[in-house]
Amino acid sequence: MIIAVLYDIVKNQPLSYTNEVDPLAYPERVNPDHKYYVPFIPFNCPNYDSRYYIYVENAYPLNTPHPTYTLYGRWVIEYPLEKKPIADIHRAVDNAEMLANITLKDEYLDYLYNSAIIKKVNEIILDTDEEQAILDMAAKCVKIKANRELAINKKTLITNGQEPDIDALWERK
Repeated sequence: MIIAVLYDIVKNQPLSYTNEVDPLAYPERVNPDHKYYVPFIPFNCPNYDSRYYIYVENAYPLNTPHPTYTLYGRWVIEYPLEKKPIADIHRAVDNAEMLANITLKDEYLDYLYNSAIIKKVNEIILDTDEEQAILDMAAKCVKIKANRELAINKKTLITNGQEPDIDALWERK
């Protein structure tokens, strides 16, 4: 069942969505003081990155006949894209950076690294795994630093009006 929009001609505004009298099923029972519009979405929704844009609903009456229900007007519903505030987009970049850095986390490597540091401080000889853990941790720190610099660069581009790919180029495991 199509829900029609009840529209007050005198006040020039929609009254409510109604199921009480279906004007499509019972056109003889409609109130002559009201005009009925049938919802109409003229365009397909475009592909977009929800971290950059948000849909905003615009709805308004149009007196041209509905393509299917020609006795009634169109209640046009459009969803134009509106750019999000820069602070929200920056937050999306921070989240992408955090997700990339999570992939670098390795609890066993952290354990070996901490063990190696304790031994190194106490001048105890390190075994091969612990030496490798120090090298791996250094490599991980370089990747985390590269992710931080990439996040700063992406935020600068966003602030300057560009739209870099938020998911691209992050250092991962």
